Amino acid sequence: MVEAVGRRCKTPAELSQELGLQWRGYLIADDKHLGVGGKDVSWYVAVDKSGDIVHADAMKERTVTKMVEFFQVLKNDLRYRMKGLTTDQEILFRLAHQKVNPTKPHQICLQHALESLDGHIGYVRAVGQLHRLQRKIRERLRSLPDRGTTESRRTAWEEVKQGYEKIRLLRKQLTPVETLRKAIRRVLFSSSYQRARSRWANFHRHPLREHPVHRLMIEFVARRWQSLTIHYHHPGMPSTNNIAENTIRQLERRLKTIEGFGTLRTARGYMNLLIAYLRMKPYTDCQGTRKYRNGLSRLELAGANLPTNDWLKLCLKSP
Repeated sequence: MVEAVGRRCKTPAELSQELGLQWRGYLIADDKHLGVGGKDVSWYVAVDKSGDIVHADAMKERTVTKMVEFFQVLKNDLRYRMKGLTTDQEILFRLAHQKVNPTKPHQICLQHALESLDGHIGYVRAVGQLHRLQRKIRERLRSLPDRGTTESRRTAWEEVKQGYEKIRLLRKQLTPVETLRKAIRRVLFSSSYQRARSRWANFHRHPLREHPVHRLMIEFVARRWQSLTIHYHHPGMPSTNNIAENTIRQLERRLKTIEGFGTLRTARGYMNLLIAYLRMKPYTDCQGTRKYRNGLSRLELAGANLPTNDWLKLCLKSP
């Protein structure tokens, strides 16, 4: 039944065209991987800053040509007035955006950049090593012998003490790295470009500047400085792709019981239905500056004058 209904469902782009929406112009893009016919297929989702899902489609092949086609739908079919794009560091986004919207800015997600930096400086590996060692010591403590020879108990305790010493040394090594990580985060998440430049200059003179990680951080951020700070020059441009990632997480919650799809046609129908549902579903748990969204759907926030409150009727094509 779902498959049959899915074949009649409008794509996100078709529904957008029909409603004539007024988006904010700042686009955030991300992707999700789905199993289709035993193979991994990338599903790309483009979300406007308003929260509305402007366009989404699957790509069996991750190529610049396919991504260019994805962005051309936005530009030519939907007449999306692109002010700027925010994505993770996937190179396909950058290359396709340069071809389709060469004059529009492209911001790299700050959170993704920091995660890449953690891998670059070896922080992820060191923290993983620390966690594995802590887990091993906890398990060893639980298995300490209550009985046995004095020698066997002494050997077991010696192993535990050696483990604690390794943990202490690892934490000591991580302390300066964590200090530098906090400092570089303050640079990138500054409230203004002037403050970011000032903190960046101070970071060069950081008390831990002789630490080898400091040099790696300087090199990493310097190469990406323009694409990491472009949002300061375009008020309203998101500095992270959190909006798109939140949308992906909502899709994943509803897909977690599905291991995969048999065909791409089935996957497209199901995803089109799911996205239509999300676009009509009112927000209920927004807080802080987003609290005004509660009670409104993504489509309503994008300026839609909905002819019906029935999301299924809205998204289905006439028989």
